[in-house]
Amino acid sequence: MIPLYAHSDIPNRPLPHVNFGLWYDKFCNQWSTTDSWSFKKDQWIAQAESFHFVDKELISSFVQRRIQMIQTLEGRFWVFETLTPFVTGLGRTHPVENGMVWDYLLGLPFIPGSSIKGALMASNRQYFERRYDMTERLTIFDAIPLGPISLSGEVMTPHYGPYYQAKDTPGDWFNPTPIPFLTVKEGQRFLFSIVGSPELQDRIEEWLEETLTCTGLGAKTAVAFGRFRRVKSDEERLQRELEEVLAQKRQAEQMQALSPLEQELWADGYQDNPERFMQALTQKWLAKMEDEALLENEKVLIAQKLKDWYMTNKLQEWKKPNKKNQQKIARIKKILGEI
Repeated sequence: MIPLYAHSDIPNRPLPHVNFGLWYDKFCNQWSTTDSWSFKKDQWIAQAESFHFVDKELISSFVQRRIQMIQTLEGRFWVFETLTPFVTGLGRTHPVENGMVWDYLLGLPFIPGSSIKGALMASNRQYFERRYDMTERLTIFDAIPLGPISLSGEVMTPHYGPYYQAKDTPGDWFNPTPIPFLTVKEGQRFLFSIVGSPELQDRIEEWLEETLTCTGLGAKTAVAFGRFRRVKSDEERLQRELEEVLAQKRQAEQMQALSPLEQELWADGYQDNPERFMQALTQKWLAKMEDEALLENEKVLIAQKLKDWYMTNKLQEWKKPNKKNQQKIARIKKILGEI
C-alpha cells in the first residue's frame, strides 16, 4: 500500500530540531491521488532544500567524541570540504527513486567508511591486490559532518529509458525522463578518520587526499560530483580544541584527587592563574590562615601552601619582598614559625 499521511501532526516541512533523515525517508507526504498515485518528487526535494539544522552543539559534541576516540586509538583525522555536489546512497529505495544515507543519531548525511575504503582500493589497486590487506590492517571510520549540512536538489535526465530497461535499442526518439535527486551542496565539511599502523596511516593520508581531490567519492563522480579539498586550518583548530579538552579533563582528575582545601586553592587560581591567586591571597587566604576557629595544623598547612606558591611564582619577592609583600610574607612566616 502507498503510505498516505493525512494526519495533521505530520509537518509539511522539516523542522529545525527533527531527525531530518527519518523525516526524509519515512514521512513522504507528496503523493497525488489524481494521477495514478504519482509522487510529487520536485516538491519533496524542494522541501528538503529548505531544511536548516540548528543544533550545532550536538554536532560539535559528536565530532569531539570521535576525535577523542581516534586520539586514544593513536589514529589520524583530516577535514575535507566538498567542492562539487556530493551524494551517496543513490541506490537506496525512496519515492523519488534515489535515496541518501543518513546518520541514525544526527539525521544528517554522512559518508560510510565502506565507501571510503572502496574508493581508496579502486585508486590504489597496485598496493591492495588482496582485499584483506585493507580490512585487517586498517580501520576506516564513517566521515561525519563538522557542522549543519546544506542540501540541494539536482536532476539527471536519462534519454534512453527503454534501452536501460533492456526493452529496446537506443535511439534519439525516446522521451527524456528528468529524475530529481538530493545532494549535499558544495562547501560542506566532513571529518575523515582512520586507525592503523603508522606506516599505513602515512600512505593513506596521501592516497585519501589524492582520491578525494582527483577521483572523487560517492555517486556520479564521472560527471564531477563528489570532489573535495583538504582544509588544514580546521584540522589544526580541532587539534587545539582536543588538547584543551584533554587538559581540562586532566585538571578535573587532578582536582578529584586533592583535599577540599587544595581544591579551594586551585579554584582560586593557585595552579594556573598567578594574578587571580595573588588577589585571592590578599583578600581571603591570609585572613583564613589566621582564623582562630582553625586548628593549628590547618593554619600551618595553609601557610605552607602560600609559601610554596610564592617560591614557585614569585621567588624573588619571597627572598627580598617589596613594600607590598613584606607584611603578607611576614604573616605567613609567623604561622610557620620562621620569624
